[in-house]
Amino acid sequence: GQISAGHIINVVSNDVQRFDTGMVYIHFLWISPLHLIVYTVLVYQEVGPSSFVATSFLLLQIPLQLLLARYFAKLRFKLSDVTDKRVRIMNEVISAIRMIKMYAWEYPFKKVVSNLRRKESNIVLHSTIIRAADLAFFTVSLTLIMFLVFSTHALLGNAITTRAVFTTLSLTTTVRLSSIHFFVLCVLGLSEVKVTISRIQSLLEVDKVGRLCSDAKKKDFEDNSKTTPSENVDGNETKGTLKLNKNLFPSTTSATAKVRVNVSGLSASWSQSEENLTISNISFELKDSSLLAVVGPVGSGKSTLMQCLLGELKPVQGSVDVFGKISYASQNSWVFSGTLQENILFGQPYDEQWYSSVITACTLQKDIQMLAYGDQTLIGEAGVSLSGGQRARVNLARAIYQKADIYILEDPLSAVDTSVSRRIFERCIQGLLKDKAVVLVTHQLQFAQLANKILVIKEGCTKAFGTLQQLRNMGINPSKLADLMKKEVLQGEEFVFKDCDDEDEMLENEEAFDEFDGIPLQMPPSFNPTRRVSAASIFSMSMPLEGDSLEEYKKSSTATEESKGSGSVAGKTYWRYFRAGGHIALLITVLVSFLLGEGGTVAADWWISKWAECSNVNSTGYNSSLCGFSTNERVGVYAALTIGLIVFNFVRIIMMVYVTVNASRVLHNKMLKAVLKAKMRFFDTNPVGRALNRFSKDVGFLDDLLPLMFTEFLLLIIHFVAIVVIASIALLWVLIPATIFIVILLFARTYYLSTSRNIKRLEACARSPLYSHFANTMKGLPTIRTFQKEKLVLQHFYEFQNEHSRAWYLYIVSTRWFAMRVDSLSMMFLGIVVFTMLPLSANLSDPSLVGLCLAYTIALANMFQYCMRLSADIENMMVSAERVMQYGELESEMILDTNFKPPPPNWPREGGIVMDDASFQHATGTPLVLNSITCTLLPSEKIGIVGRTGAGKSSLLSMLFRLGQNHGTVMIDGVLTEAVSLHNLRSKLSIIPQDPVLFSGSVRYNLD
Repeated sequence: GQISAGHIINVVSNDVQRFDTGMVYIHFLWISPLHLIVYTVLVYQEVGPSSFVATSFLLLQIPLQLLLARYFAKLRFKLSDVTDKRVRIMNEVISAIRMIKMYAWEYPFKKVVSNLRRKESNIVLHSTIIRAADLAFFTVSLTLIMFLVFSTHALLGNAITTRAVFTTLSLTTTVRLSSIHFFVLCVLGLSEVKVTISRIQSLLEVDKVGRLCSDAKKKDFEDNSKTTPSENVDGNETKGTLKLNKNLFPSTTSATAKVRVNVSGLSASWSQSEENLTISNISFELKDSSLLAVVGPVGSGKSTLMQCLLGELKPVQGSVDVFGKISYASQNSWVFSGTLQENILFGQPYDEQWYSSVITACTLQKDIQMLAYGDQTLIGEAGVSLSGGQRARVNLARAIYQKADIYILEDPLSAVDTSVSRRIFERCIQGLLKDKAVVLVTHQLQFAQLANKILVIKEGCTKAFGTLQQLRNMGINPSKLADLMKKEVLQGEEFVFKDCDDEDEMLENEEAFDEFDGIPLQMPPSFNPTRRVSAASIFSMSMPLEGDSLEEYKKSSTATEESKGSGSVAGKTYWRYFRAGGHIALLITVLVSFLLGEGGTVAADWWISKWAECSNVNSTGYNSSLCGFSTNERVGVYAALTIGLIVFNFVRIIMMVYVTVNASRVLHNKMLKAVLKAKMRFFDTNPVGRALNRFSKDVGFLDDLLPLMFTEFLLLIIHFVAIVVIASIALLWVLIPATIFIVILLFARTYYLSTSRNIKRLEACARSPLYSHFANTMKGLPTIRTFQKEKLVLQHFYEFQNEHSRAWYLYIVSTRWFAMRVDSLSMMFLGIVVFTMLPLSANLSDPSLVGLCLAYTIALANMFQYCMRLSADIENMMVSAERVMQYGELESEMILDTNFKPPPPNWPREGGIVMDDASFQHATGTPLVLNSITCTLLPSEKIGIVGRTGAGKSSLLSMLFRLGQNHGTVMIDGVLTEAVSLHNLRSKLSIIPQDPVLFSGSVRYNLD
């Protein structure tokens, strides 16, 4: 496709969030200019023309910020592309983890993801440095503006008064928040929103899938549908029992039968290029009550043809006309998390008779009987509790139940054994669908003879088309047809055109398997004889607790509940976060740099306040030590303090950004390593979206939000400490209201966090179903669109979205509740300080400290609410760090345990396998799925493993690869598999998995 699941998940998780964060400060686009005008007027009254220096400085930020925003947008585009690739690969890795473990590919994929993460982290670091530079600019802007204004004012020969200094200081402190900080956040936020809109627009502009039936032919189809046999599916023919008959499909189609599919000169390409056609010049017609068998070798273009019939792929040349409702059974069985019945009904109303007929035709009766709650058993995401054959039959049953006019069955018989495929063909394709137009893609040639027509495709072209007799007349005999399909026909083999009218012979294998059910086996108490567990069926949800009702089972079996922390985020979580970012010495250096930086800011402001006292020497008699310096000397010292502060401030903030971004990178890599080493039970009991949530959204929080949050919080909290220290030096009695104020704030913060923290955890958990839904929907898009169930899928999405929106809205409302109360407390503290200091200011020894304290306190009223909210947000965001750390501590397989001795260099040389009383369970505490297997497989033997679906065939291979808990003895060439490290064991074995997996990329990449 044009887009990947990883791209969509990234857009939904990270890009859409930019609307939440980027639009918060949108109103400062017009508030900032108004503030700037008022500021200029008020400062002009104090310092005259020197006020224009401050205004010019504030105006110069606009083109600078636009330039930075443009560069930041480019970085955001690059970052989004890299993140898309990383999330896409992680989606593929988690989805194909069973195969990756069997092939011992954990380390190659870890390297691929780590390289992408390294590239992503570099871009994150650059973009965060840009944002940190804005923060550093904001931090020093107050001192820089004061220096420019009063240096100009003094050099012009004007006296610097205390009133002018502290009035300008207070006004500048206020205006820089709106005109610099919030305006910068607005510009950067809008640049991110612009990138988000562009990415969402490109997603919305992807070519849509439309219906193939043209408007001109629609009326004809509607007329034909009035007499279509599809309305007879509930008639007497399909009520419960079916009579098997080879010739239910007529040998020739009636001339009056309605045309359902008309393909004329069809050529198609996945690249939509006429130079690289996948199929070329294919033509055929399909009517009611007819079966078209499409055969051909692997890669011949059969699936491409089916996608054209479904409307998923546009023809490059020719036409495809479809008249009627289509039903589709995909080649790769698609099931979703829910009950088995919900997967079959797929939004259709329940019809007991028709449902029973479909279950019987698809041979699902015994499988349903083996499940704990029958067809109400939850089968897990991607059908994890079903075997491959069971998933294929559920997939087929869904298609049959839809009561369509045209059935496109893409190789539905490949995942089941011979006897089951024979029954499905007889009962389902030749039974329930006898009056329908059916397209059957198959590699089993014994069924091709029973079709009305056979379409043979090779290398994208039609090699033969017609009835069986017409193909014979063309000289295409069984051997020739098998040769066209690259199949080997053994000497004397007649299975290709074998007669199928002997029902007893057809069921012979089934009865043979049934005989095994009567053999008394010694099974442990943990083994449940009422249910056979497949290779992937480690879900405890299918094994109910004794006495559980159906309602209790459904409540407890939706999947393992996502783990949530409780209480406050532990202090060790913060410590582990910062230790991941750097060495202890680096952390101490960063903390000391922040303290020294705040000291430099206070020193610069103290210098200008002392300078202002010199003009009051004659009136007050107070003689400052600075009064002995000349104006140029005062300006020089002030300039040195300002320049030093600027350099020091940029260095400390960049150091902090490096620590936090590096912490994000280290935690991600640790989580990646732990997930790849996790046991298979983890992947089978946790939906894909749950892990993707951590790799996308939670890592996104660590990348985008936490670095600047921590930096701003440190700046503000240290500044608050400095204000309290200065206030206490000026007037010791201020410590009393300050202490009361701090205690009340801490109480309010604790009260707020006890709620918001858990709301944030709920919000984080509510995101996982969204991502699981997206990932699963992308896999089943052709099926969903063919069945026209887009509204049903959207309804489920809206339900998940509403659950998430509820938690997100509560989180936003709780932050506003806290902000209003902190604002009120800040105003009270300001009033107490002002009305305490003013009456006592005449008796204080250092009036400049009083003025500085009052100016800082006024500033505090504006920023303390932001500081407290920031501290709460940090703890809420640390929930994401906590979740990432949880996955970094998953129980792992001992892939490279050094306690294992390496096997001989040429092991295994012969390939002999010995199993002695070998049993297998998927995890400790789960039922045994293989019990006391004893057998010897000699070297070079070709062994066939047979058994009913869900009997444990795949579990036997899982035992060889040690994908679960082995008991007993399993030896390969005389070496115990338990005595070999997992990496050495799995890398020495090879397997063709039941479910084929391809990774996005070139054919060479997949082959290598």
